[in-house]
Amino acid sequence: MDHTLLMKMVSWLSWARTGKRSCEDDEESDDADDPNLLLSLLYPDVTNAVMDYLDPKSLLMLRLVCKRTKWWVDQPRYLSRLRITLHSSAGSKRMRKVLRSKLDFCNFRIGCEKRNNEELLLEFGTRFGSCLRVLDINTMTSHAMTIKLLSHCPVLDTLALLGINLVNLGTSEIDDLRKIGQVLANLKVMSIGNVLFVEEDEMSYFKAFLTHCCNLLSLRLPYVNFQSKRPKELRDDILGKYVLEPVMGSIVRRGFHQNMRYLILEYLNPLPPDLFFRLAKVCFEFKTILHNVHESHMKRVVMRSCASGRINQIQEIIGTLDGLNANILLGKLVNVKCISIWVSSALSLEDQNYENPLLPKLLNVNLYVDTVEEDARINRLISTVLGTYRPTVTSLKISYNSRKGTISAELVRALDIAHNFQFLRKLDIYQWDAFDEEFLVLWQGLGVHRIQELSLLLCTNLSDRGLLGWDTRKPAILGLSGLKELHISSLYGSITDATILKALRHMPLHKLRLYSQSVTYEGIASLLDGIFYTTIQYIHSSKPLDCTQKEFYYLAKDLINAKNCPDFAKRRHLRRRSQPLVFLEPNDDDDEE
Repeated sequence: MDHTLLMKMVSWLSWARTGKRSCEDDEESDDADDPNLLLSLLYPDVTNAVMDYLDPKSLLMLRLVCKRTKWWVDQPRYLSRLRITLHSSAGSKRMRKVLRSKLDFCNFRIGCEKRNNEELLLEFGTRFGSCLRVLDINTMTSHAMTIKLLSHCPVLDTLALLGINLVNLGTSEIDDLRKIGQVLANLKVMSIGNVLFVEEDEMSYFKAFLTHCCNLLSLRLPYVNFQSKRPKELRDDILGKYVLEPVMGSIVRRGFHQNMRYLILEYLNPLPPDLFFRLAKVCFEFKTILHNVHESHMKRVVMRSCASGRINQIQEIIGTLDGLNANILLGKLVNVKCISIWVSSALSLEDQNYENPLLPKLLNVNLYVDTVEEDARINRLISTVLGTYRPTVTSLKISYNSRKGTISAELVRALDIAHNFQFLRKLDIYQWDAFDEEFLVLWQGLGVHRIQELSLLLCTNLSDRGLLGWDTRKPAILGLSGLKELHISSLYGSITDATILKALRHMPLHKLRLYSQSVTYEGIASLLDGIFYTTIQYIHSSKPLDCTQKEFYYLAKDLINAKNCPDFAKRRHLRRRSQPLVFLEPNDDDDEE
């Protein structure tokens, strides 16, 4: 290995221990083109494997190393581990505990339902406001409290509001908005869930609120809710005048080099065709990606406007698409990251819709099999989505749902999923009536060790054999070595204690949801005898029929707390056993004394 490269690796290891760079490395990095070149060469799988083992304190230290490691930690999957949740059920006790903490956490989710916590909330702002970067607030009941808290957060980057109640807004709140103008100007990401309006002045206040957020990189538009009923035409005018116009004006004023990168629409507030077309033209001109675009938007734009040549340009800026129609070309969706497809839409598609269906930035695929018709066009659409190698996709959801009859399980082939989706992190399968052999093909895929979240819901023909395989000494599902969250729901109780004894108790899961009528108390209690209890953080299961609600409650509590006192949990369980628990492994001994 090159001596310079080796020295950089040694110096980087010292960064990870201390959380700061060394002086020698800072001097060397001045001459280098990219001081973080070594870190950028690491594969994502390597960094993910390393960061999965870091506790929150280590993540905070790693975040201080350089811009590259800060970007690693700021990914949602790791940033959520640094988030402190303070909601109404936690009350003052949790707030006081956080205020006594010696660490400077930078991410919080706070619920402000209790008015008697206002003093604690202001103390919280004084204590953490100077370092607060991410804040998620429920402000539906106290908008004034939110303004006071934001005034203590000068370096806030991300703000998420569940809702803003602007009814009976006073002059004091309007004056406070001017005080936090610089805080709003520093925001990079903002999400607003719900806005409650009633009068013209209150709507003008919200327009001023958006105008102050002049440096946003990502904005989620709110659901505009009116206290009194208004005609649809008036609602659309208000939405355009007080919400979309300030957003479009901000995009135009900032220009191409400082543009807003992502604009997330609201599904419950469908935009009228003319307003959507104006917004899409501005976004295309300044390269702003639109999310939560419904296929009906494209259809209505074509019907009401003669500018059909602009449709292809609009498709190039779509980031999240819900549905397909004849006006949407897969080859034009060059920036789409999430797509939801109903296979019944294939009946309206033509050959030109399938040209060059690479979707180079696609991350999430939701496929809804919602028709019982046997048509070659449906098979072609499914083959286009699942039969193409997609190394960028990390989340796949397949849902069978039809009220008209039984849908053939052969429409979706397990072999296509195993071969073409080798980099999945999340796999959801709903009501897939394939037999055990198809599921075994899934567990033999080259990338199954990367799956971290698996959900198998109401798969009628799935049994223990589909999870364990033919050789029960080597259960097939254990090939998912990276699995952290598992959700299994069996409709007819085809999942039994055998799956728990042979597989689940040997898996280091963080979350488990298991619903099956055939699972017994002894089966769930066997989780105390493997490595399962050493990592589990959340467990939820249907109550077995052979125990009382109280017994099951204490068992679930013991499973969560067993890693702290395993001997006590096992002894309490042994008193409940009516007979020794028999394991399926021939070489295992009973743990009873």
